[in-house]
Amino acid sequence: MENEHRFPAFPFKPYTIQLNFMNALYNALDKGGVAILESPTEVSKLGNSTRINERCLELQKNKNCKRSTSKMEEIGRLLCNIASVVPEGIVVFFPSFEYESQIYGAWKKSGILANLQKKKHVFREPRNNAAVELTLQEYRAAILSSSTKSTKEDRPGQGAILLAVVGGKISEGINFSDGMGRCVVMVGLPYPCPSDPELIERIKHIDGLGSSSTRDNLLPTSQIKGEAAVGPSGFNILRCCKQRGREYYENLCMKAVNQSIGRAIRHIGDYAAILLVDARYASMVESNSFKGSFSTPISKLPTWIKERLVTVTGNFGEVQRLLCEFFKYNQQQPTQRTCSK
Repeated sequence: MENEHRFPAFPFKPYTIQLNFMNALYNALDKGGVAILESPTEVSKLGNSTRINERCLELQKNKNCKRSTSKMEEIGRLLCNIASVVPEGIVVFFPSFEYESQIYGAWKKSGILANLQKKKHVFREPRNNAAVELTLQEYRAAILSSSTKSTKEDRPGQGAILLAVVGGKISEGINFSDGMGRCVVMVGLPYPCPSDPELIERIKHIDGLGSSSTRDNLLPTSQIKGEAAVGPSGFNILRCCKQRGREYYENLCMKAVNQSIGRAIRHIGDYAAILLVDARYASMVESNSFKGSFSTPISKLPTWIKERLVTVTGNFGEVQRLLCEFFKYNQQQPTQRTCSK
């Protein structure tokens, strides 16, 4: 017998068919499966989609919480270190608004955020696109005004840090030239959510081109109360995929990475440091991210970045030393200069 769930208050009295729909949805998520469901009244589809995401987050949040908090704090300590040596503006990209919110909360609770704010002003990308412009204006003003504040009591830091999200407005259409983006930090690999039914169906189609047996192996195998088809886990489907499906999945991720880190270095005299913060970037240099794939995400970086890629896995001190050398060298160069090889 399926479990009955309690839901947040409805803005109106729900129909029985709506309650049955929500119970089927939550039961599918509790089982760790992927449910393909249709709104029973053909309305509120956006609301149902939002609830799916919130429920997935809730289940994920309760898993490996202690280890995740430790990683979040480690990222915060890294930013505190680089904020001491990077002049002007730093833009940090996270895979999602949910993760950015979690990591911001962890920093605030641990005191890391307070330490970071002593070094630079901290701004966050708002979910509301209409408020992005105001945030950018405040971010820009903090960077421009930092050069005029010289007393220790008067300045919380030289410049500012902007916490942004891959796929948000900032990552797709805003340029951070010169001091607006002296350092871009990409946290993690922003792979699309494997529980997205539309994405999984697209991957199955791409991977199954020319192979009917591959398509047959990935068809849905069970149902919930005969109402919703439930296929295998998105992760399991990705593991079953061969080259085409995995290549497409990696391309989506690295397209988002390249689009985000490309916000900086906008003209011939510009310069910026780009930090890829995830152990998988380092491991991908010498090994494939997926067994049997013919390329790796790191190989999908722009050529000019791959030619200058430096792998650092030892400690924060090594990263800080390299950044000091980088900015010392570039600050001594003429404003207009050709890009060195």
